[in-house]
Amino acid sequence: MSGTQPSDVHLDLETRSRLTRHLEQVTFEANAWTLWTRCFELIKLQRKDISLDMPMLDEVLKTYLAGKTLALSECQSHFEIFLSNRKGWQRKVDKGQWEADLRSNHYKIYPRPDILACDNFFWTLVWIKWLEHFHYGRSLQPNDFIFPAMGASGVVQPGQPISHDTVQKWINEATTGAGILGNFSTHCFRRGGAQYWFMFAPVGQRWTLAKVRWWGGWAEGEHRDTLVRYLLDELHAYENDYSDALAPISRGANASLAGEQALMRPASIEELRMVHSSVTTDVNNLRNDIGSVHNSLRTLTNVMVQAACTTATALQLQGDSSRRFTIISDSQAESCASESHTPRPTPPYTPSREGGHLTATHHPSPRAVTSQSSILASQRPAATKTTPPSKNTTSQSLPTAGLVIPRVPVTRPNGTTSPKSKSWKEIVEHWLVGDPDRGLRTPLKDWPKEWYQGANRRFASKYHQRATIALEFINEYESNESRFLAAYPEAEMGHTQLLKAINEARAARGQRVSRKK
Repeated sequence: MSGTQPSDVHLDLETRSRLTRHLEQVTFEANAWTLWTRCFELIKLQRKDISLDMPMLDEVLKTYLAGKTLALSECQSHFEIFLSNRKGWQRKVDKGQWEADLRSNHYKIYPRPDILACDNFFWTLVWIKWLEHFHYGRSLQPNDFIFPAMGASGVVQPGQPISHDTVQKWINEATTGAGILGNFSTHCFRRGGAQYWFMFAPVGQRWTLAKVRWWGGWAEGEHRDTLVRYLLDELHAYENDYSDALAPISRGANASLAGEQALMRPASIEELRMVHSSVTTDVNNLRNDIGSVHNSLRTLTNVMVQAACTTATALQLQGDSSRRFTIISDSQAESCASESHTPRPTPPYTPSREGGHLTATHHPSPRAVTSQSSILASQRPAATKTTPPSKNTTSQSLPTAGLVIPRVPVTRPNGTTSPKSKSWKEIVEHWLVGDPDRGLRTPLKDWPKEWYQGANRRFASKYHQRATIALEFINEYESNESRFLAAYPEAEMGHTQLLKAINEARAARGQRVSRKK
């Protein structure tokens, strides 16, 4: 997005997995706080639920990344999210009322660079780009989940959404790391977002109860008790909180809605005096800082002059009277000239010489180093031999973009999971046909070896397990389902138990040799 091609960015598997986890967490939480979604609503969000005009939005995103201020026309750019799984919407659909309210659950998302941590516009676009360039190697398909699950191998499953437990784990880690006491559920985003826009947003940006009810998707019959509990009870506690009674400037929470009176009333003489005292202190500190910088620069200049004079003396001692050093400052030149006639001890180092000339050591700019190998090369001494790659190098390399073996039992678009007893059929289908909706566009039987070897070796175990089950059904039982299930009743318990039974049968037939433990 900033002009660098993804192929020029060198990531190992651990770094990519860590960045993916953090980006997905930030993006999910920005969406949950902005849209006030319940967890089960947001994890089911798919690419088809987001309307994006990518050429136009890419230009806005470049302005973001360049750190520039957005123009007024760019601030009006937006994309739209449709929460098809929102509970209130589902009730209307069930009652046949959805025709009367075609705009429900359609949310226009605009840039909010003033609250970047919660800027749903920015993080959603960055996250989609990240998935497309660094995981899939393609554009997201309509049925791809926006928040897909990532396995322990670092491979993202486009057809498998993250779980409720994963989101709860993110919340626990964040609150613990930030030192926030208490237990927070996934509902904290919905409640927190509503409270912010009703009473904590800047003056002039706070929402009415009607707007809060619409944005939160509360049904006509349920919003009264919910809003009273979420907003009015909270507001009452806030306005009757006198814990800051000793503060120099009172926030006056009990004198107006959410303390707006403290922001709108004229400043008192005492408050102006405090501001004047604070500004005076800051100016004095700034003067002291400038004086410290001036002294540091003068000390640094003296050190540089001393080093130049030492070098000149060393050259004179070596009989090199033909060389001269040009010193910019006249006062420094006189100082250097006077000191150069005084014999000095040999310095603890000798400048390197090539062909009778001094050799300057060039230190490349960090921006010039664009790959991990070049960074290591720049730090390695010239006489040191290159260390051969370790055995773990291949295992930490990134797998080929877009490769995925879907999990079984598979997750359906509505969020439900297929029964375990059907897992073996799904494995056979993945082997013979593939599963484009979940990222498996090439059947497993057609995978070349390089797709599960080398940098892709993390797929090897799962690939061979799937091959064992599929080929047992196809070759040994000639794709006869009744015979296969009669031989392996374990299939009803899931593919893990089935695989164990097949391996035992293959060992009995002499087709498999068990490893010695």
